[in-house]
Amino acid sequence: MTKINPSDNAYFFEWAKNDTAVSILSLRENHLLEETFLFDDEKEKLSHLKNEKRRLEFCAVRFIRNQKNIPFSIAYNPIGAPYLAGSPVNVGISHSNDLVGLALAPFKIGLDIELISDRILRIKNRFTTSQEVAHFSYTEAVNLTIIWTIKEVLYKLAGRLEINLKSELMINSVEGDTANCLFLSAEGWRIVAVKFQEKNDYIISFNPSTYYEK
Repeated sequence: MTKINPSDNAYFFEWAKNDTAVSILSLRENHLLEETFLFDDEKEKLSHLKNEKRRLEFCAVRFIRNQKNIPFSIAYNPIGAPYLAGSPVNVGISHSNDLVGLALAPFKIGLDIELISDRILRIKNRFTTSQEVAHFSYTEAVNLTIIWTIKEVLYKLAGRLEINLKSELMINSVEGDTANCLFLSAEGWRIVAVKFQEKNDYIISFNPSTYYEK
């Protein structure tokens, strides 16, 4: 299996915060994916994916998994959330444009990656409020992309399919690169901190610690 050194490769980088480890890989390095090891159930799922980009994203996530020496298949629950079959470690997955990410944590983890684009301005009223936007002081596109990724993290933590993005996923305050949030999970209202940062024209957000009952 091909090994890469994150510090020497512009297309693979990773960092840790508290008990969360996040690894990001660019699909521009797709030659690395050709020899990716897949478990039998993963091979079966890949065989049903016809879109080439989706196939690359699927393999890229497993490539990162293999780089981390994790000997477990990545599977999905009935609502589409990923998990490591046979392992207590929690996993989060995200992809946008040419980046794919994998997050690992001993608690439920949400990860989201989004390319910064002015296109998000067209849907801003669907997912955020003026009070939330006021927490940030970047360009409008960056502000909205940060908010979108934070709410995607909250959505993944909530474990529910029908969610109001404004009233059930909320950013209460921001301190530096961390948003303090409130969301309605399947078990009730919860609070969580979500870290966000810009990397190569993308926003990457994840929760570096577990969430708590309100």
